[in-house]
Amino acid sequence: MKSARVLVTGPVGELDEWCAAARGVGWEAIPWPLIVIAELAPEPAFAFVVPEHLCITSAHAVGFLEELAVREPALRALPCSIVGERSVSRLRALGFRGEIEWFASAELLGAELCARAPRPTRVLWPRGDKSEELARVLRAAGMTVDDPIAYTNRPRAADEQPPECELVFFASPSAVRAWSDAFAEHPVQRALAIGSTTFQALLSGKSLPFSDIISLPEPTSSSFAVALQHIDLRPTP
Repeated sequence: MKSARVLVTGPVGELDEWCAAARGVGWEAIPWPLIVIAELAPEPAFAFVVPEHLCITSAHAVGFLEELAVREPALRALPCSIVGERSVSRLRALGFRGEIEWFASAELLGAELCARAPRPTRVLWPRGDKSEELARVLRAAGMTVDDPIAYTNRPRAADEQPPECELVFFASPSAVRAWSDAFAEHPVQRALAIGSTTFQALLSGKSLPFSDIISLPEPTSSSFAVALQHIDLRPTP
């Protein structure tokens, strides 16, 4: 019997791990990144005030923060809120010793910071170039946010069509936009999101043909494997 195929479009940089998780539960995993990410170094002229709190919502921002910490070692002792467990171990390995909390999504991270009493007065959030939603949320709650661009992402060229598959796994809203812009005519009906932000992007995509969209409860490859074991592959109506 032929294995069901899942198109693993991210997380970029961790495709081997996520594909291995899928193969471990009997799926044929096809690595097919939808975005190309370029990590950036801090500009020499970038000046910042040492904050009270750090935020990391992508592993692609860790290198940027590490370079800033070379300039200002006090950053290594600050508390940090993180999306994704992988970044926790990376920061610890780089000598960041402050308290670290991790969250399943940027929305949960932002809500927790806004609910604190007292809240941090100043936050440093190295971010990607496609979304500044977390900064807007924190600023609306009265916090000062420094949010330098730590990485860029660009869509995959549209000259290569995705292979046939039963499911597409999306790891970011940027990947959802890239699919919507270039590959929305693909006949696949099922989509799986890494978390709530990506799930909402799939739900709001007017040109997307997916009739079955679900989200992982946690953004981990083990959660991905569990979800794949419960995907209903019967024909969609």
